[in-house]
Amino acid sequence: MEMKRGLGAAGIGAAALAGAMFHATISRDGNSSASKSQPISAQSVVTGEGPWLASCSYWSAARWKEPPTAKKPPQSTKSIKQAAVKADSPATASTDNPETSCASDNWGIPPPEPDHEPDIRAIIATVPDPIHSHFALEFDRTIDAFMQAASDNRFLESQYWLPWKSRIAPPSSGDSSTIPPESEQDLKREQQPGLIILKFAPKAGAGESDVAWSGYHRVIYLFLVGETPALGVNGTQLRNALRYEAMLKKDYKARLSMGEGNRLAIIGPFSSGSAASLREGLENAKFDHAPPEIIVAGETSTGIANSELNSQKKGEQKITYVSFAENTGFELSRLFDALNKSRYDVRRIAILVEEGTVFGDANASGKQGGIQIRFPREISLLRNAQIDQGGKSSGESSAAPSPYLNLSLKDSDADDTVPHFSSAQTPLSQEAELMAIARQLQRNRTQYILIAGSNILDEIFLAQFLHRACPDARLVFYNGGDLLIERDVDNVPYIGSIVITPYTLIDLENANGSARAFSDAHAERAYNAASYIFWFGTSNSKPTFAGYQRTANDTMQIPLWATTVGGDGYYPLGILSPCASDTRTILPNIVEGSLKVCSQTDGQFRPRLAPASPNSAPSLFWFVLCTLITSLCIGHTTVMLSAEYWSAFTRDLAVRQNDQPRRRSVYINIGTSVLFSMAFVVSFPLFAMLFPLFSTDRFYFVDTPSLTVASITLLSGFAALIATLSRTLPHSGRAKGINPESTTRLYPYFNLVALITVVAVPLLWIWICLRTTVDGTASYVGPFFSYRSLHPTSGVSPVVPILLLLFSWYLWSVFQTARLRFSTMSRPRLPDNVPTKSPYPLFVSDSALTQCKTPIDSCLIENVTCLLITRETIRRFTGWSATKLNAIFFAIYLGLFAICIFCGHIQSLERFLLHPGHWPTAYEFLIATLFFPLIMVALTGWLRMIFIWGALSRGLLEPLERTPLRLAFTRLKDVGWMTMLSQSSLHFRWRDMARSTESLRQLINNPDLAQAIGEGAHWKDLSDTYDELIDQITELRKRITMRPPPKPEPNPPAAPPGDDDLPEEDHRYDLGYIYRIEMLYAKFCEHLLAYLLIPYWNERRVGFVEEGEGEHPGSDSSKSIPDPDAPEDPTHIRLAEELLTIRYVALIRAVLVNTRYLMLFVSSAFVFAIIAWNSYPFQPHQLIDWCFTLLMVFLGCGFIWVFAQMHRNAILSRITDTKPNELGRDFYIRVISFGAIPVLTWFAYQFPEIGGSIFKILQPSLQVIK
Repeated sequence: MEMKRGLGAAGIGAAALAGAMFHATISRDGNSSASKSQPISAQSVVTGEGPWLASCSYWSAARWKEPPTAKKPPQSTKSIKQAAVKADSPATASTDNPETSCASDNWGIPPPEPDHEPDIRAIIATVPDPIHSHFALEFDRTIDAFMQAASDNRFLESQYWLPWKSRIAPPSSGDSSTIPPESEQDLKREQQPGLIILKFAPKAGAGESDVAWSGYHRVIYLFLVGETPALGVNGTQLRNALRYEAMLKKDYKARLSMGEGNRLAIIGPFSSGSAASLREGLENAKFDHAPPEIIVAGETSTGIANSELNSQKKGEQKITYVSFAENTGFELSRLFDALNKSRYDVRRIAILVEEGTVFGDANASGKQGGIQIRFPREISLLRNAQIDQGGKSSGESSAAPSPYLNLSLKDSDADDTVPHFSSAQTPLSQEAELMAIARQLQRNRTQYILIAGSNILDEIFLAQFLHRACPDARLVFYNGGDLLIERDVDNVPYIGSIVITPYTLIDLENANGSARAFSDAHAERAYNAASYIFWFGTSNSKPTFAGYQRTANDTMQIPLWATTVGGDGYYPLGILSPCASDTRTILPNIVEGSLKVCSQTDGQFRPRLAPASPNSAPSLFWFVLCTLITSLCIGHTTVMLSAEYWSAFTRDLAVRQNDQPRRRSVYINIGTSVLFSMAFVVSFPLFAMLFPLFSTDRFYFVDTPSLTVASITLLSGFAALIATLSRTLPHSGRAKGINPESTTRLYPYFNLVALITVVAVPLLWIWICLRTTVDGTASYVGPFFSYRSLHPTSGVSPVVPILLLLFSWYLWSVFQTARLRFSTMSRPRLPDNVPTKSPYPLFVSDSALTQCKTPIDSCLIENVTCLLITRETIRRFTGWSATKLNAIFFAIYLGLFAICIFCGHIQSLERFLLHPGHWPTAYEFLIATLFFPLIMVALTGWLRMIFIWGALSRGLLEPLERTPLRLAFTRLKDVGWMTMLSQSSLHFRWRDMARSTESLRQLINNPDLAQAIGEGAHWKDLSDTYDELIDQITELRKRITMRPPPKPEPNPPAAPPGDDDLPEEDHRYDLGYIYRIEMLYAKFCEHLLAYLLIPYWNERRVGFVEEGEGEHPGSDSSKSIPDPDAPEDPTHIRLAEELLTIRYVALIRAVLVNTRYLMLFVSSAFVFAIIAWNSYPFQPHQLIDWCFTLLMVFLGCGFIWVFAQMHRNAILSRITDTKPNELGRDFYIRVISFGAIPVLTWFAYQFPEIGGSIFKILQPSLQVIK
């Protein structure tokens, strides 16, 4: 194959030699570019196929009237001189073809009529060679762009003829070697240029005769000449295209541009490597009547190409060249300027450019700083050898069905460069090169990797590789975007990548009232180049160009955008520069038909987000979020205004009637502040798009439903805030006469935090959303920030992590408020100390659990109820005052927060546009302010869980196992792990009270009890306590049924001594009854212990020590089996022990439920934090991922340890009727229930394969909310 295209080409004669003459680089046959002294060869163009076939077919309808005997014009042979191209020898360029009806006329063009003659425009366009390069995709896109530009200029595609034949291997073959070689006939065909005939589409309303004539006789002959970045323009095709244009001009009065003058118009080149060969070909085309000017519009990105085409010397042909491609040098300078102002280290910025092309060499030779690394242009060999994750080649069908096509990065072989002969080892060598590049980037801790290549498939392949190899680096494409990158099923590796380009691909381009989607920036460049040629010289005063927008002074200007790849398209970050270029020859301003250098002072530039769409609504999921937050706000408002202490659903929010109203107000205020912030941050971006600051124009035309939803959401947030303040404001200050060391002194400071949140978060969000200028230059970062916030499912929406973190704080307030059900006023009370002669305790007293002066004390109640667990723990060991510890911990927190801000250095997408220096941006600061304390609170919650379980085990469960009462716990029924960990509502509280009261009643009614107690005074104490308890319960139930409750009673309500966080006395009666009832339960149990149980245990009990109720150790039975030989206690003893176990179980359950709230919060905080971090492309990604991994291991070990100790505990095993010291099924159920979601979330983000599989399963359902 290589010889056939190289040395074999010389064997077919001078045709290939002439083709090689117009290449700017060394050709495959070893000849260099044609010199100016060498005349154009007079080789004969073979008869047969050629562009005239399309012309013959097009004009066939106009030729059938011609008489068969019509005289042939002498056109069968023409010298090049006759064709207006000078040469020394004639060229027998016969176009006769026996297979067509063109024997009488080479091009088949009908003769002119009296009033009309065919209006033919002949234009040459260079296109990517689809056969001999890796640019088949670009060829297809270029042709599509040409047709779109022609359509917008009222020309439609008609007949065509192409010299290239597809050589793609059959789908069943994955080996490029199976591609059939070119035949000699193919080589002859490829000497000819392609031709597309474009026919005019007249406007409706034109004269009928003009319509009939112009709709058929007004055409454009678009000659297609191939080119490649390595070899340049195909010289033979260019030579023949120029000859054919000369023929058409001489014989049919065709014009070579769209204007009325004698200009020659050319579309192209598309690569910088073709500029020199195109110039050489045009210079050596020695016309008899040389055109006064050659207009060339292409898409080269380097200054070298512009210099080669625009340089004019005396005596040379005048060529005016304009490029509509990116000015890569200018783009790099603007990008590096932004990075330098943002204090990025240029040594941590890498530029990857391709090897072996003028484009790559020009980018590598720029003096922008950073590390410049070249990658091989022929990386296609590695791309074609890649194997997908399923073990099949990318060309093979996947086993899993998908509604989308699979993206394959394979393409056909090319022969425009030196071939590789080792198809097995060369891909491995190239992969090793990429690995070496990746290691170097990792060692440099690269932050930005800039990728530029002439082939989009190479860029996509490199982006995939670098995304895996360097997850902490952000990828930047500065040669334009491509819709292949952001396909819904293939865009995960690229989400968050930045594209620096004038062509955004954000919206459909609007042309002449209709919108269209361009496939990539190259297509837009080709469209603009073709549109310029189709427009130049016409009477149309308003040309159509993709990406260009009109400024205030009616100048067409294209800015330099910074965009990012989202999950469902490209999204704007900001305008890097109002000008996309600093030269007249690349992306110039167009002012009244002339080209001008773009200047930032040329009028105020206003970007346009959506074309011709007055109702560009936010995504559907934004409406879902607004609806959910509005519902949450309305529900919060309703509950706050209707909260009742005796309501099972709203009692936690009844601040006035509940215990610890000041601490409860702190939690509710913080929860309401973040709820209001959620409503504000989700709704305000819509208002920011409507009313940008300091501007009379609007970026966004919103529909009424969107505005209504946003307004309702914001108003519901205000309603929740007002309703909360109406209930909590009286309890937001300090209580009178409190102890200076009391924790209630800190409550106003925490309320101040809630107030700062309500004020600071909206103000900071307003500043972020409305910021339009940076360093005096309009970048519109704020409005584009708001625009992305309205599309939560895009993957680059900054509102999502904020909402997740705020919602985590709201859950924290909910769980902390629920934990207040365990308090000094309402917790289950145990009997207090009872004198005994036993050398060891026979029961666990309430004071043993409340005592907390030294580290060896149980501190169970303190661990559950204290405000700051870390402070209280340190105080037990050091004895320092609370004030001193508060100052120490506050300083430690500020230090850690500063480390998180400046050393963790969370970086957002738009940071480089804001020029913050070494400081965080406002958005980064907001994220860190919400994220860091959430993690700290989660860790302290985890620590509190550990301490609570340790105190419960050490202070209550283990001592109970050492008492005679342990045997009574095996007699409890219907108490399982689900009951122990989940029963926490008011209904279960009533159930505990009912069972305790029922047990008391059975004891009092048992005649053996009075006989066992004996003394009348002891029985009177029991009966009086029982009577008082019944009276208190009766009075309480009367108050509950009487709504509103009766006026305050003459006696003040009961309250624990030393409690300085109590409701007002008028609202304390219901709570006082609960406290008094719990104290009477404890008092009755004290009497039972002192008068009955302790004497019985010490003096009369006889039974098995290890096996209560004759339980057989190691039995497989799920229930205890009584032993008939075991002695049985009297009924009144069993009843008394049952009452005590009911009270102990009530306390144990309350503590475990409190622990469960902590576990739920810690798990939820971890899940929402990791989702928030991964819902937006923050950097550095790998560092934070490792932090989450260590955090998951740390938290998971604590959870597993606590659950394991619970299931091994003897008392809990007796209560739940499970085997002690064994981890049964319930243990694994508990671990999975609390750990499955965090672990799966971690797996989904750490291993994208798992997350991708889950996403593919859920994708059909997710589509409906986009």
